[in-house]
Amino acid sequence: MQRRLQANEKGLSLIELLAALVIFGMVASILYSFLLMGISMYKRVTVETQMRNQGDTLYSQIISELKDAIYVQQAGTDKMIRYAKSNPSTYIDLYEMELVPNETAGGKIVVRQAGNATPIRSFELSSRFTISDGSLNEASSSHDRVQVRLTYTRANAEGLKAAERPELEIDSQIPLIRNE
Repeated sequence: MQRRLQANEKGLSLIELLAALVIFGMVASILYSFLLMGISMYKRVTVETQMRNQGDTLYSQIISELKDAIYVQQAGTDKMIRYAKSNPSTYIDLYEMELVPNETAGGKIVVRQAGNATPIRSFELSSRFTISDGSLNEASSSHDRVQVRLTYTRANAEGLKAAERPELEIDSQIPLIRNE
């Protein structure tokens, strides 16, 4: 009789099989959630890195434009400054730098000679990002600093999750180097 009982113990019971499937399902779901979390973090970090690179490029273009400036003043709004650059042939040239934010079309910073509506240069983010707000201000009473504040986001991000549409801000002062 004992030999028959041993012969029947070679297979799995239904309860053992269900318990193994439940444990496997729990382990698989935990691993899958970690995988999804990792992919989500990778996307967010990639977008933020791209945005920082775009902001750094735009900020360095502004610094390059202002590197020869010797004087700055506010030009009516908080989105425009007027600055003077020394020029050997004419002594001083006056320029205006204006921030033109646009939540749908990217936004830009336009440089033109004072009194002239035609832009000389334009600084923009890539088409994947947009300047949504900001200001350009004279930052000191001695007219030797420019306060730059730009807020920019990912363009066309309405359908994306909040983690995939970060908003970054540049808020910094640029000192003018005067050759006195």
